[in-house]
Amino acid sequence: MASEEQEVKEVELELEECLVSDVQVFLDRAEVTRVIEFTPLSAGAHTLVVKGLTDKADTDSIRVKGFQDKEPRAASAEAAEEGSEQPVDAPPPPGAGPARGQECVILEVSFDVHFRPVEDGEPGKEGELRSKIKEIAAKKQELDDALRRVKQQDGLVQDYLKSMLVSTASPTAGPGASQAKAPPPVGTDLDTVKQLLAFHSDTASSADNRSRELQEELRGVASELDAARASLEEVAWQRTQRSRPIASRDVTIAVNIPTDPLPGQTIKLRLTYLVKGASWVPTYDIRTSLGAKGEAANMSLTYFGVVQQSTGEDWRNAFISLSTASPASGGSPPMPPTRQVQWAYSARPELQQQQRHVRRGSQRRESRMTNVAMPQQAMMPLQRELSIDALEAFGNATSGGDRGGDSDDEEEADMSFATMATAGVSAGAGGSATFHIDRKSTIASNNKEHKVTVAIIDLTPDIRHFCTPELEERAYIQARATNSSPYPLLESNRVSIFFDGNFITTTTIKHTSPGETITVFLGVDSQVKVEHRLVTKSENTGQDGGVFRRQQQSQQLFEYRTILHNTKLDRAIDITIVQLLPRSTTDKIVVELLKPPRREVPVTGEASGNSAGEGELQSGSVMQNKITNNVVFDKNIAPKGKIEIPFSFSVQWPHDAGTGKVEVV
Repeated sequence: MASEEQEVKEVELELEECLVSDVQVFLDRAEVTRVIEFTPLSAGAHTLVVKGLTDKADTDSIRVKGFQDKEPRAASAEAAEEGSEQPVDAPPPPGAGPARGQECVILEVSFDVHFRPVEDGEPGKEGELRSKIKEIAAKKQELDDALRRVKQQDGLVQDYLKSMLVSTASPTAGPGASQAKAPPPVGTDLDTVKQLLAFHSDTASSADNRSRELQEELRGVASELDAARASLEEVAWQRTQRSRPIASRDVTIAVNIPTDPLPGQTIKLRLTYLVKGASWVPTYDIRTSLGAKGEAANMSLTYFGVVQQSTGEDWRNAFISLSTASPASGGSPPMPPTRQVQWAYSARPELQQQQRHVRRGSQRRESRMTNVAMPQQAMMPLQRELSIDALEAFGNATSGGDRGGDSDDEEEADMSFATMATAGVSAGAGGSATFHIDRKSTIASNNKEHKVTVAIIDLTPDIRHFCTPELEERAYIQARATNSSPYPLLESNRVSIFFDGNFITTTTIKHTSPGETITVFLGVDSQVKVEHRLVTKSENTGQDGGVFRRQQQSQQLFEYRTILHNTKLDRAIDITIVQLLPRSTTDKIVVELLKPPRREVPVTGEASGNSAGEGELQSGSVMQNKITNNVVFDKNIAPKGKIEIPFSFSVQWPHDAGTGKVEVV
């Protein structure tokens, strides 16, 4: 006996009926999770059709999962593991009691574009709208006429009163005589004048009230007329579109319900897909204050995520999470190329001179734009800069002198603990992290910025000063703190710096993982005076050697004096001073450090193999940076104290080598 074919029930749902529960926003896209809910009437095969998926959805990413009921949203990976979801078709665990939702089995998930005809509009709708517009227009004309009559009546009353109360020229006066004034027609009876004025007041008040009523009615009729015309245009547009079907991007889900559902039991599924047109960027507010005398400085970093989306769908009342992963990045590394060595062709001398002028002009422009908040030293290219992490190593410079082998432990003991707010964080593969915002948000598809707070991190910074006297006679305040929170700080150029309650500047920070160091500049300290002078610049031209004398080399001598004055009354400062020692580009030119003496200036990286020099600059010491060749001093200046730093070097070369002339650039 042939088995009866089971009828497949089809259920159609608009996408808006499937509420958005969670959205995970990546740096260049988002993953949207919607809840599909329907109530089956009987057991058997069902087909769910979710209509109207946005055209920015990645159809290859569509996934459907089931869960039995609403679950509390986990704020971390550990919490998620404890409350892991159960598949719809899984039986309840022993002792858990009956399942709260109807069981079903997901058989197939597919995507297709269906072309659906536009439903016919209401018959006679266009004619009704045209008749309505005609009636409203006639009513508007009646109100316009009534308002015009009120204004005419008020004008007649005004003219009558003017003729009764205003004196006129006497008609008996001759052409050569002066114009005599006739008394007003109302005469000199004050009671009659009062009656006329009272009449005018009553009629004018009545006209004003009637005029306001008519104007209010006209505004309402005009709005009604505009709405009717807009409806007529919509009906006319729909009539022209009925010949063309509308494309509907639909997700079809085939499920099987093994048992008859109880009354009121529902099926709940999770529809997940990726959409383009969504992104988020990190922004930060860093607020630092020195505190009272004897108290440690404090730093508060507010971590924001700015979300934008134009995906074509609104995310209403959904949990938002921000991921640092970048799905668009390639999963495979680039193929290593083969490098070649060949003869170098130097640029023409005039071209090199032009390039030097361009670099100098660029540095001057940067100085004018940013020298209030950030020293030029921090903006230079690598050939000339002394990197903030490498040049000063001020995180290890203490007034107590050298640290022992337990310096890392001591620094970790002093590390401040972060106070987090608003978001949980879970770690992912490849060093990525996901921030779970604990409250629901609504983000419309309008590409406007929506700011959510990720965390508020409290840190204890190390405050010191920094200056490069040859570039700027200014001392900058510099703060450095360890990221002791579990949050990785993404690279951002939207960092607002506040110092002692005052806005200083906007700056950038690099990617900073937990445990790494954050370094920011807090602007110029006007209470620290810097004076830099070129004391001596001399040049001696060399001579050829002879039988009884050696060849004399050409030489330039540069001698500088830098004076630093701490004008603060009650606060000593630690300051890093960078003196620019030029580096020779050829072995024919020799640069020799004279003051401080070469033997007293260690080169970073020579003792420990650390070319960056971290941990080698101690309080009150001096060193030479191996990367930039510059000389770095660490000094402590007492309140009202003043120090002088001598710095000199010589440049020597054979007078007959090259062009015979040397310049320091």
